[in-house]
Amino acid sequence: TRHFDHADPPVFHLSSVSFESDRAGLGNRQGGFQDFTIQNTGGSNVPAPVVSIGGSFASSFPTSNNSCSVALIPNATCSIRVTFTPQTNGTLNGFVTATSGMNTTQATLSGD
Repeated sequence: TRHFDHADPPVFHLSSVSFESDRAGLGNRQGGFQDFTIQNTGGSNVPAPVVSIGGSFASSFPTSNNSCSVALIPNATCSIRVTFTPQTNGTLNGFVTATSGMNTTQATLSGD
């Protein structure tokens, strides 16, 4: 009789489900930032997460400090910084999405 050990499937999560920031001014003035941590909480490796910003005002939420360029072993983390840099007046919304293999996780972004 053969027994095969198999790990739990890979699963990952964003550390926060939303980011809200107050306006600091138009253009290059930053209204605040948030670091999102992505963790593989499953029992096997996940391919390097692809992180993207979407929504009508995605350009108001640039990213930096992206350490998510390699596969994540179980319990490993990577992070990405999202900064609110308003490009127009009013409430601006978007979302950050992390996708790896069959897994996708998303958080909302809002600034005014």
